[in-house]
Amino acid sequence: MTFDKRAFWQDLLTNKTPPKATAFLGFELIAFDPDAGWVEAAFTLPEHATNPGGDAQGGFVSAMLDEVMSLAGSIAQDG
Repeated sequence: MTFDKRAFWQDLLTNKTPPKATAFLGFELIAFDPDAGWVEAAFTLPEHATNPGGDAQGGFVSAMLDEVMSLAGSIAQDG
């Protein structure tokens, strides 16, 4: 059995069913182009993932970057 990454991300785009950790970050996949290898996404962190000033904690920013970069890499690799 093989894992079809393109089908996984297409399902994420159309059905909006991300993994739990991705959902925690408030991830929204807006668009992607497998041929060009780019991804457009947005994040809405829950309030409890922010610092006292209301800004995103650095670790969560890193996690958001990890989500987008791994997605772009996955898509580009298979594209």
